[in-house]
Amino acid sequence: MRFKILPTDSTAPDPVPDDAATRVRRFDDGEGDPNCPLCHGQGYAVTPTLGHEPSTHCVPCHGCRAHQERNRRQRTMSAIRPRIERYTVTRPDLTFETFNVANVHPTVRVAFHAAREFAASPQGWLVLHGNVGTGKTHLASAIANANPDAMALGLIVPVLLDLLRSGYETGDYADLLDLCRTVELLILDDLGTERYTQWGYETLFKIINHRYNQAMPTVFCFNGQIDDLDPRIASRLYDGDLARDLPMWGSDYRRRKRGNRQKD
Repeated sequence: MRFKILPTDSTAPDPVPDDAATRVRRFDDGEGDPNCPLCHGQGYAVTPTLGHEPSTHCVPCHGCRAHQERNRRQRTMSAIRPRIERYTVTRPDLTFETFNVANVHPTVRVAFHAAREFAASPQGWLVLHGNVGTGKTHLASAIANANPDAMALGLIVPVLLDLLRSGYETGDYADLLDLCRTVELLILDDLGTERYTQWGYETLFKIINHRYNQAMPTVFCFNGQIDDLDPRIASRLYDGDLARDLPMWGSDYRRRKRGNRQKD
């Protein structure tokens, strides 16, 4: 018996298996790192043995891992940024450069330097509280403005609760609640400035307790003392392993500005 040898095209590329049972999914965005020497940007590699073995997921080199993480973060930011811009109340003009530390109470100066350290590497919780008009909101906004690439959401607590309550009708409740619980950096301003309903306390506690359990970067601003807050929330703000307590005492800077204008 004689066998017929079929001609082969040595220039034709090896076919890539497309069987759903053997094909492994590529990276989340459909590509690997174009500079990867293993997959050359395909996200998968074909075993170089006789025949055509099923394709396998590329064992990522460092470049592929970094590429995958960058794309994951970009997708997350693209999805979450519109929601942040919709709800946040942080002011772009409130920065560390525009915060005047001259003639302020020593505790305000301590809080200023602590806020700058926190902004450089947001970790744990920062608790800014004390007298009215000592610059708590200014420092909180400055932290957000110092991290333009971070997903930072700043909210006035009474407004947040109103948004969540109306969210039952608009369909935004679950979306906003999830955003508050998971956003990279959350700023809660005017915490405890009014009596909340039982629903308000429970909703606020859900957000704070989730971020407490996950040790997610959070900034709190409110007038008065920590003991003035709901005991469950106060207990978590007192946790020195996670939260840094920064009382800010002194006179109202708005009144000082008005006095300076009158002198002029």
